[in-house]
Amino acid sequence: METKELQQSNLEPTVIETEDPFQSSVLTALRLIYAQLTEINDSLKATKVTQPTAQTDSPQGDAPICPTHHVPLRWLTGESKKTGKPYAFYACSEKMPDGSFCPYKPQR
Repeated sequence: METKELQQSNLEPTVIETEDPFQSSVLTALRLIYAQLTEINDSLKATKVTQPTAQTDSPQGDAPICPTHHVPLRWLTGESKKTGKPYAFYACSEKMPDGSFCPYKPQR
């Protein structure tokens, strides 16, 4: 009878016992997959991923002023999470009375 120990999400080990050769081979395959996923996870943790950050200075000099809030607009850059395409635009960092972001967009 083969005994395998698996790690559950609550981090308490679970012992699985089986005499079936097929189940035993499945457990062995799962153990190998788990080891590979652990290696991948460790390598991803070791890789430093930098998230796009907002920049306050525009590439063209002075930032436009929001006519509603009378503050300079922020120059935002980054990469779309959905498409992976880069973006860059001016946006007002102030909110409207209803809690939504300021809709002002300067002309290009």
